[in-house]
Amino acid sequence: MKRTPSYRIPTQRFYHCRLDQTFKNYHNVGMRLWFLFLMLPAICMAEEIDTGLPSIDNGKILYQDNCSACHGIKGDANTTMASTLTNPPRSFSDPKVQETLTPIFAFVTMAEGRVKSGMPSFQHLTERQRWDIAAYLFTLQSNLTPINDPRPELTWEESKEKSNLE
Repeated sequence: MKRTPSYRIPTQRFYHCRLDQTFKNYHNVGMRLWFLFLMLPAICMAEEIDTGLPSIDNGKILYQDNCSACHGIKGDANTTMASTLTNPPRSFSDPKVQETLTPIFAFVTMAEGRVKSGMPSFQHLTERQRWDIAAYLFTLQSNLTPINDPRPELTWEESKEKSNLE
């Protein structure tokens, strides 16, 4: 008598009754719970995902809490604290400051401070918070000039003629 080969995995034959299948399912659930228990500290300690874009809303709040005493709410450096300083703080509404101010310059200035001008370092703020403030500073600029488009206004027909489209 020829024996036909069995393609079943030998361990599967033990799970033919409901009780054995139930124990197998509990074993899988238990392994998943054990894995979750092991990963729980890593999940709890994970930082929030950084989108890479600074938050102007958060920058406004941080600016009001940390910078407005010297630079003013509007960034014009017109405060009583500024008037008592020997070196007045920068006014972000000044066109000369607006031309030279860059986000990286604002970030580095907040990180390191300026000894000669008397601005303290804001090392207690995280990098993300300093970038948020740097982004907010650009909303304080009042003399933003609109960009004029050098291209002439064309009608639909003139545009088709110039582009040679029919």
